[in-house]
Amino acid sequence: MTAATGWPAGATTAAFSLGLVVSALAGIRVGRILDRRGPRAVMTAGSVLGPISLLIVAAAPNLPVFFAGWALAGPAMAATFYQPAFAALTRWWAPDHIRALTIVTLAGGLASTVLAPLTAALADTLS
Repeated sequence: MTAATGWPAGATTAAFSLGLVVSALAGIRVGRILDRRGPRAVMTAGSVLGPISLLIVAAAPNLPVFFAGWALAGPAMAATFYQPAFAALTRWWAPDHIRALTIVTLAGGLASTVLAPLTAALADTLS
């Protein structure tokens, strides 16, 4: 990305870090909403916001727009990653939630293991 845009590596890393900080801060509010209303609306909103934010990141013509895209990705991450998924599983699979949590954790780990080499192969092929 830095080679394609000419942006400094520190700036692109800072933008991603901003997304993580926003995610952490939004996570407090997301947790409260999960407790009161459940995961459906939260995870749906995050699932809509996530692709929009990543389109902004991917199409960013300059660093301020890139930073804005990552800042927008923060709430999407807080609403869709493991924490709300675990809250949903614990609520919906209450008597058997340990098994459901284990399956999601294993599937997430397996996805990373399987898709990392595929992503590398596609990156090599498509440059």
